[in-house]
Amino acid sequence: YLIITRSEVMISITGLEFAYTQTPRAIKSTIMSFWLLTIFVGNLSTAFITEINKFQGASFFLFFAGLMFLVSLIFVFTASRFKLNDFIEKSLDLDKDRMEPAPIAG
Repeated sequence: YLIITRSEVMISITGLEFAYTQTPRAIKSTIMSFWLLTIFVGNLSTAFITEINKFQGASFFLFFAGLMFLVSLIFVFTASRFKLNDFIEKSLDLDKDRMEPAPIAG
């Protein structure tokens, strides 16, 4: 459980940052909502599998390990074909004393 919890935290942080930096400003909130939707679908499917409880003992955890392996293969296939975008916002150069935009030299 400790390993799974740590991995979920690491995936959440890096996944949110990746989703935020790879989308244009106009749809950043939409992408964040899709991120939360995928987490919901994952939790819902886990709850459904746990509820039907066809697995006993170690086979319960082995099923989820196999499922994670299958999804990892899909991830590697998809990630290897992804083209990176650069949508990181450029911050304004602020005058730290007055907290106003610095004058543009020209």
